[in-house]
Amino acid sequence: MARTRAAEGGLFHVMKWLALAAIAVHLSWRTDDGLASVHHNPESPATRLVWFLHFHKAGGSSFTDLASQNNETKRAIDPQGHSHFELDDEKLRWPLIDDVPESCGQPPNRERIDWKKDLEKDMRRGVTFVSTEHWFPRLPKNEEDIPSNVKLVAVLREPRSRLLSSYYFHNCRWGRCPVEGSACCLTEWAKMEANMYTRMLNGQPYTPTKMGHACATEYSQIPMNETHVEFGVQSLRSHFGLVLTLDTLAQRPEVAQCALQKVLGWNRTTLPKTNMNKVKQCRPKRGETLTVPPRAGEREIAKAMELNALDVRLYQEAVTIEEEMLQILGCR
Repeated sequence: MARTRAAEGGLFHVMKWLALAAIAVHLSWRTDDGLASVHHNPESPATRLVWFLHFHKAGGSSFTDLASQNNETKRAIDPQGHSHFELDDEKLRWPLIDDVPESCGQPPNRERIDWKKDLEKDMRRGVTFVSTEHWFPRLPKNEEDIPSNVKLVAVLREPRSRLLSSYYFHNCRWGRCPVEGSACCLTEWAKMEANMYTRMLNGQPYTPTKMGHACATEYSQIPMNETHVEFGVQSLRSHFGLVLTLDTLAQRPEVAQCALQKVLGWNRTTLPKTNMNKVKQCRPKRGETLTVPPRAGEREIAKAMELNALDVRLYQEAVTIEEEMLQILGCR
């Protein structure tokens, strides 16, 4: 019995180090001259491209600001902003989703997006940084299908604070609730954004109400389960060159700086906002009339988080992946 337990323990450590070695391969991302440089002639083809998975209200805007500070070249349609990869002539393109509910009709701009071809096209134009906030492809298990000169990066936020931030932000002045001129309660909003991390990593779009998409509600209610969580975790571990949490960016800036320098070659890593992890209440500006959303109580928040249980699980795994990456980089 003792030998069996010892063998099992040894196998566990072997599997752990194999996983760390796999992450190290992704973090190596070097050219013959070392870590790929972010500085280039915008009129010449780019030698590498950062593809940032921008989870909504998880610090993505601050991260894309950092990209600008580090002279990354963004798409011409959004040169100073998020550099949205899913925008085409200022219209949002939606991917073709195979398991869309029958009750949802066919949106007029529904298409199969060839993201690899589009990435190559952007790189030929000298683009070095793109982001996707409204959809992300279900990545193939074969990592060779990801272009070697494309670096995937993601930032995740603790699910409770992310949901509350989205709820107060959009309910306040962006009019995305189903009923015109009224504010949703948190439970309604939680249903709309249920398990957003898990859904996006499984190829489902982020579709809040009033985003011009006829099937926003239907897409958000496509069932997700633990199998989808496992696929999302494996995708982060296998395909992403860097996974960070907003807590690290906001509370451990020296650690984040180390990782961003080593993986992306960024020298400017001071975040533009020091309180970006704080959930802000909706407050009207002077002379502004707003429909202020109801303040969520703890009981309603707990109910909302039950709807996001899969994202809680995925986030916990993402924290582990982040720490493994930081350990390999020597940034802890």
